[in-house]
Amino acid sequence: MLNSSERNLSKGEAATRRPETLCELLTYHIQNYQYSDALNQKINGHWQGISSKEFFSQIKLTALGLYSLGVRQGDKVAILSQNSPQWVIADFAITFLGAATVPLYITQVTSQMEYILTNAGVKVLFCSSKTLFDRIEPALNRINLEKIIIYSPFESGSKFITLDELKLLGEKTDKEDPELIKKLHCSVKPETVASIIYTSGTTGEPKGVVLTHKNLTSNAVDASSVISWHPKGDIALSFLPLSHIFERTMINIYLYRGVRIFFAESIELLAQNLQEIHPTIMSSVPRMLEKVYDKILQKGSELKGIKKFLFDWAIRLSKSYRHNEKRSLWFNIQLKIASLLIYKKWRKAVGGHLRFIISGGAPLSESLAQIYLSAGIPVVQGYGLTETSPVIAVNTKEKNIVGSVGKIIPNVEVKIARDGEIMVRGPNIMQEFYNSPQTTKEVFSEGWFCTGDIGYLDKEGFLFVTDRKKDLIKKSSGKFVAPGPIESKLSSYPFIDFSVLIGEARKFIAALLLPNFNNLKEWATKNGLSAQSNEILIRLPEVENLFQSIVDEVNKGLNPWEKIIKFIVIESEPTIASSELTPTMKLRRKVITTRYADKIEDLYQKYEHLHDIHFEGQSDISAKHDEINHGDINHGDINREDINHTKLAS
Repeated sequence: MLNSSERNLSKGEAATRRPETLCELLTYHIQNYQYSDALNQKINGHWQGISSKEFFSQIKLTALGLYSLGVRQGDKVAILSQNSPQWVIADFAITFLGAATVPLYITQVTSQMEYILTNAGVKVLFCSSKTLFDRIEPALNRINLEKIIIYSPFESGSKFITLDELKLLGEKTDKEDPELIKKLHCSVKPETVASIIYTSGTTGEPKGVVLTHKNLTSNAVDASSVISWHPKGDIALSFLPLSHIFERTMINIYLYRGVRIFFAESIELLAQNLQEIHPTIMSSVPRMLEKVYDKILQKGSELKGIKKFLFDWAIRLSKSYRHNEKRSLWFNIQLKIASLLIYKKWRKAVGGHLRFIISGGAPLSESLAQIYLSAGIPVVQGYGLTETSPVIAVNTKEKNIVGSVGKIIPNVEVKIARDGEIMVRGPNIMQEFYNSPQTTKEVFSEGWFCTGDIGYLDKEGFLFVTDRKKDLIKKSSGKFVAPGPIESKLSSYPFIDFSVLIGEARKFIAALLLPNFNNLKEWATKNGLSAQSNEILIRLPEVENLFQSIVDEVNKGLNPWEKIIKFIVIESEPTIASSELTPTMKLRRKVITTRYADKIEDLYQKYEHLHDIHFEGQSDISAKHDEINHGDINHGDINREDINHTKLAS
């Protein structure tokens, strides 16, 4: 049975009206969904659930334990932990006190964690394992932490307290003052800061995004209001990092909408967990969807005979599928046959019961979305930023316009500035960048938050995001090139993990191609090629021709001034440790282009002296190539080989 303070928090007006704080959102869950397995994790090979009642009880004891350690409203408490119910419990416990959660990525390097803990002025740190503690330990003497809460007794000393010991303190505090948890809960207002989330920092030092209870709660309520839910029937498998705003808001949504949550053991065991849980809902990032599709292609390539023929046919069919267009009767018949013979295996691979996958965090390739949709795996794309809590717009299963990021969610407004920038205002917009008033001022204009993204709204109100404003390339001719869509097309090929377009103040566009070496090596082996290193592999003529064919294919759909004239294939794989990738697996363009600045300069030094060649205005780039080859423009030793062969390995 619930005790008096728990009953007070789980009944009354706050439980039925629209919640305005995370405390009220949790109260709503406790009142409306008394699940025996609200949150679940695998322990010793078995899935174990935490009931809604136990979930609240653990939050209360953890919150009161933190209170006994001296944590008060306005203090900062960090979480360094793998995804688990304990992460969510710690988060709600912190916010119940009116303190602010500062999440850390488990993949962040020590220097980045030190910067965040210091900049935020973190008072207490939750740390889930010895492995993670070892990564932060070198910086501890430079960080003013008062307490470190460890999940198991792997360290000792006055600064350390285990999670069990913390809860015992909470029990003691609860007995001494049974009404304290209610007082703390009631002291939290919509304007109270709930979290400071440090952005990935693709262009520089991470910035602390200050989000209030109103920001996070309104976004969970409003974003989820446009989607159909099946309370008590829906199951979510959570695998994206809770340190990221996307998955954290999804957890709030699941709790509010009555979705039972299962936390995946790891990315490596995700496929196994999908078969065990059979989720109906998942959130994902395009990168993961790409990997799943790559795995499908890999398995398909191993087939023989009629099975291989049918698989290849189904792939061709999926690539020609257009979700929003009327299809012929014959195409629909083929689609049903492919579904029975091929696509049903794809659906089974992702659990077999998915109602929809929400994709966010990065642009989703239109071609990849069409392929998933053709197979009966509904993928809907949304859009938002950490600064917007995050959801601004989202597609739905019922109205899914591929290529768009959906319609604007209720209570949020969007306008497009004269230069095409997407501007937003609403209850989801951050309070500020922590300790950075000037940076905060720079991203607001007359009450509107400037997203830094370029886009447009169509006649039906669907939002399309075309690029990042800061990433637009202005060539020496004055022509602008939006790199995002082109990079997305390049990266949709299984042999390219990432790509970066370059050409600012230059006469032509070039590209840095970062291969998917697993797929590339597999392709090379099947084609009888061998290489002792990545560097040797990318220099093989057959591999150079492979990348050239990809670039040629992408160029077919581009305007003359957008076409990729040269490219550089990078021999090393980007990593978080090298700072080339953010913790959310986004490429840091500035780091990449700086690291390979010499190669980029060499490329332009070699070819940009063709100063008379301006590809803009030509109906086809090959026309200019022909002019050069036929001697209409005399450049001495320049010939068709120099112009057409755009391969340059690093």
